[in-house]
Amino acid sequence: MSGKAVASLALSAFPIIPIVGTVVGIVFGHLARREIRNSNGRLKGDALALAGLIVGYVLGGASIVLIAAAIAIPNLLQAKMAANQAAAVASLRAINAAEISYASAFGKGFSRSLANLGPPSSGVLPGGRMQLDAAGLIDGVLASGTKSGYVFTYEAGPGDAEGRATGYTVRADPLREGTTGRTHYFNDETAVIRQENEGPAGKDSAPIGL
Repeated sequence: MSGKAVASLALSAFPIIPIVGTVVGIVFGHLARREIRNSNGRLKGDALALAGLIVGYVLGGASIVLIAAAIAIPNLLQAKMAANQAAAVASLRAINAAEISYASAFGKGFSRSLANLGPPSSGVLPGGRMQLDAAGLIDGVLASGTKSGYVFTYEAGPGDAEGRATGYTVRADPLREGTTGRTHYFNDETAVIRQENEGPAGKDSAPIGL
């Protein structure tokens, strides 16, 4: 019986050092099969060597795939969160621009909700003109309050003597913290977007970029 054939199966199936042991098992398997072929029938164990090669290649390949996944998945998650956070900031800027247009168009102060800035349920503005309750200034997804892994919480400010909203606040928080995003954002009628990395952001949080 070829000792290399026995070692091939043993090292491939039960490697002392993961991957390294499997690779050594594969090498022994090839050496054993060549040695057995050249022995003119004196050595046995070709089936053991073949089994060692099959087990070695299967377990070795699976180990490489798992290691690659362990490296790639966290990087992909980080990239996705960064993209979501950038999208959240862009959405807050879009809300700021929409509020300015809304206040200018109707003369009734800022909107009472994100839905007021979004399109009507039909998706078409009657006569192509903005409506007080559906101005069509932001897309319907953002107007629903959830977009790109973030939840947007809108509150209208107090009204003046004529009932016009004189301000507004918007908070953008990750839908699933640590998965869809890490940074929390705060925005108001000053159009200064502020952020916090631990807990909800507020008016005293640092502006983005600082």
